[in-house]
Amino acid sequence: MPYETTWEKRGAYTRWYGNCTTSELLNMQENAQSHPRFDEVSYSIHDFSACERFEGSSSDIQFSAAIANAASQSNAHINIAVVAPKEDVLEFLNVYIGARLSPYPLRIFSSLEEARQWAK
Repeated sequence: MPYETTWEKRGAYTRWYGNCTTSELLNMQENAQSHPRFDEVSYSIHDFSACERFEGSSSDIQFSAAIANAASQSNAHINIAVVAPKEDVLEFLNVYIGARLSPYPLRIFSSLEEARQWAK
């Protein structure tokens, strides 16, 4: 599992590392959205700084956006900040955003500090 999620006072921070896939992203979403604190969070930060490679299918990425849409029925007020210094992660994010299924505001940042400032 190439990610680690830390629950913070008002949100969640997920650090991605190594070789990451959309299947692992879907697993992370399932775990986060079924967590008892999910209904209380106001931000979710995904830090791909240590991700060496991101691979997956467009259909999994679109499914991820659809899952976010369903999760918004439980908590509709989450800012999603993504630290994405690599091109393959940016490609994934463009498909995710282009699906127009997720109701959550999502912004892309080059540093964790910027992501934290915006998300909170």
